[in-house]
Amino acid sequence: MPASSLRRLAGLVIAALALPVGASAIELRDEFRATIEQGVANGRYQSVAIGLLDNGEQSQWLFGAVEPDGAKPTADVAYEIGSTTRCFTGLLLAKALYAGKLRLDDTLGRIFADIRFADPKLAATTVGEIAAHRAGLPAVASNLFPRSVDDPYVAFDAAALDAYLAHAHPDGAGTYRYSELGVALLGQIVARTYRDDYRNLMASEVLVPLALNESGFGNVPHLIDGFRDGKPAPHWQHQAFAPASGLRASLSDLMRFAAATLRPDKTPLRAAILLARQPRAAAGGGETALAWQIVPVESDGQTWPLLWQAGITGGFASFIGLRTDKQRAVVLLGNAGVDLSALGLTLMADRNAPPAPPKLVPMFAPASLAYPGLYRFDTGGDLTTEGLAKTVG
Repeated sequence: MPASSLRRLAGLVIAALALPVGASAIELRDEFRATIEQGVANGRYQSVAIGLLDNGEQSQWLFGAVEPDGAKPTADVAYEIGSTTRCFTGLLLAKALYAGKLRLDDTLGRIFADIRFADPKLAATTVGEIAAHRAGLPAVASNLFPRSVDDPYVAFDAAALDAYLAHAHPDGAGTYRYSELGVALLGQIVARTYRDDYRNLMASEVLVPLALNESGFGNVPHLIDGFRDGKPAPHWQHQAFAPASGLRASLSDLMRFAAATLRPDKTPLRAAILLARQPRAAAGGGETALAWQIVPVESDGQTWPLLWQAGITGGFASFIGLRTDKQRAVVLLGNAGVDLSALGLTLMADRNAPPAPPKLVPMFAPASLAYPGLYRFDTGGDLTTEGLAKTVG
């Protein structure tokens, strides 16, 4: 997720948790149904799948269609989940830490001993600093030059990541700054530690033990197409950035993952799940853990942690949130590149539903406007301009 999107997301977190308290979120209230249905009608959402878990009982709701005039979604179709992949990479890292394969004070210089670092400070950066997003790493690598903005990570491989480490001079260490690059690096750190491929490790150490049979990377079964403002969007392909945003998963699998995280005693990954949930550092009014963002919520006169993560790719969006105090989880998946985090956060925190994303209004641009396309304003709202190619040049 780009830095500008992260800033908008941080604003949504604050706004979502400041809304007036509503009724219980265990049932999908009419106002949430209305917001989602309006978003579908406005052409911003394509399909939206929602799962609610409360004390072991599950409910699911499916809205829209997987493609225009197509079939309704089902709980076993797979979506790109983007940065929500961090929940899984953080759990894989926690498993390696608990097994003694890694230590939080291990340095990049030790793990990447074959690389000659130009910056000794980067070589001395620890796994713990990277996991807490306090290593000064940027959102993406400075040597990431996408062949297409529609598939930005397809060509960034392990050699490109090694080249970044060899030449980079990141600054701002010690200050929280969420980094997709950092999560990608954590995945490669675990892979190097085990001397195996990250995807293989994720399957054998996390997906299989938790019986997540509909999740994985690449061409997973029942993978649906993504959309952006009603138009098809290419699937994102990943190499070195797979640990940060490459996982595809179904609603059923993410509900099983949420249930395992809420009640780890019933899983073979109990110790790793507890370690992955543990707060590591302050982060934007909340805290960050190995696998989660954490914000405080008020309930019955006490403050409780709300664990969450969200992701957006070119044609998909995802959200997963957990509250151990209420043994509640929310999962949202959509095959349109429109953020779902405000919906998820308000639903988790028993707040009023946010407004539906507004309908795009196509406009023909005047000749003085040089570039047609989608324009997004910091104050909110989108503008689509068309037809300029016929009048310019």
